[in-house]
This record gives sequence, C-alpha cells and structure tokens, in this order.
Amino acid sequence: MVKWLLSELDGMSPDAERFDAKVSVLMESVRHHVQEEESEMFPRVRKALIRSQLDELGGLIERAKKTAPTRPHPAAPDEPPGNVVSGLVAGLIDRVRDSATSTVRKAASTGRRVTSRGATETRKRAVRKASGTRKAAATRKAAATRKAAATRKAAAKRTRKAASRSRKAATGSR
Repeated sequence: MVKWLLSELDGMSPDAERFDAKVSVLMESVRHHVQEEESEMFPRVRKALIRSQLDELGGLIERAKKTAPTRPHPAAPDEPPGNVVSGLVAGLIDRVRDSATSTVRKAASTGRRVTSRGATETRKRAVRKASGTRKAAATRKAAATRKAAATRKAAAKRTRKAASRSRKAATGSR
C-alpha cells in the first residue's frame, strides 16, 4: 500500500485536491508499520541473534541500501527472486535518474545548462553559441535568396533576349 501511495504522490502536485488525504493515509500506514517492527519484530530478532550477528545483519542492510531503489515501484514483485532482480534494476535506473536530475538542478542554480554530453556551459555562452548558429543560418538563407533572385533575373534576361531575337527575326524576314 505504501508503494502505491508513494507512486501516486510522486506524480501529484502538492496543490492537488487529494494530496493531503493521501499524505495522511501514508503517514498512518508508515507509523503502523514502524510500531509493528519496533514492538514485535525487532525484539524477536534481538533475542534470536547475538551481537556479532546483529552487526553483520546491519552491514548487510547498509550494503543493500546502496543498490536499493530510491523511488517507489508499486508494480515490482514483493517476494524472492523477483524482488531481488527487479530491485537491482530499479535501483540502477533510479540512481541514473537521480544523478541526471541533480546535474540539471545544479546547472540551473549556477546559471549553467547541461549539454548533450553532460557537460555544462554558461547561459551567456549558450546564447552566444545559439545566436551564432542563428546568424549563420540567416546568412545562409540570405545567400540562398540572393542566389535564387540572381538565377530568376538571369532567366528573365535570357527570356527577354530570346523574345527580342524572335521579334527581330520575325520583322527581318518580312
């Protein structure tokens, strides 16, 4: 249930009508889960394991957190082996997405933009570069327009000359 709520909230604006209600349900569900773990599950684990086993378990959990998904995936399987495989893939995808989002945010906050290769450049430089590209395109377009006009002008001139020759030939033959 928590995964579904997180997924719904992830795509929802905080101004949405149902946002507050969904957050309330999420908070209650998480509180219930935490209470259940702390009052029932953790005491059983503490009784069943010795200190070194608990430390080892803590280390395993820390390593698992490094590859675990960072976003909700409600359609992902909940049981092994599906949850292990999908969790690794989802974790990798989430980290790439998080990294890209972070890079874009940092670039935006420092007045830079991200280029197609992931590098950043200042806005002024980007504008200058785009402006140069637009100027070059405008120059090419103007040159093409001039060339087309010259071609039309030359064609018109040839047509006039041909018409003139035809008139002269027609009047000279009479």
